[in-house]
Amino acid sequence: MNKTNDNNHITVNITGEFMKNTEDRFVKVSLLLDYYESVLSKKQFDTLDMYYNKDMSLSEIGESLGITRQGVYEILKRSEEKLFDLEEKLHCHELTVACDGLRKALLKVTSFEKVGKNEAAIETAAFALEKYSANLKTTDEDA
Repeated sequence: MNKTNDNNHITVNITGEFMKNTEDRFVKVSLLLDYYESVLSKKQFDTLDMYYNKDMSLSEIGESLGITRQGVYEILKRSEEKLFDLEEKLHCHELTVACDGLRKALLKVTSFEKVGKNEAAIETAAFALEKYSANLKTTDEDA
């Protein structure tokens, strides 16, 4: 997993590549927070939630929690790292995306078969099935 400090935030993405902008990081952390909320402490969850979902500043969060801006920053940094480490090990978000793609591809194949669409359309959907299945197998082998 790669890390960098960018505008006082750890910038890592699920695949280990650097995130290009703040918006990517906000979306990823917000998604991962939904998956891994239960493994964070209340203070970690509240801090991430206030910062990423409620758009509060470090000062506002610090005031709410009764800690310094630096304390908020440290909690954010450690909590973000924990989220990305968990995703790297457990792949919950990655598996959800792969399963959703697999479901959509299955629906396409089923609908093509029902209406008698041409062979090329069925092959395209079958290719999508193989792609998402391979992603699931790769993730399973990593675990």
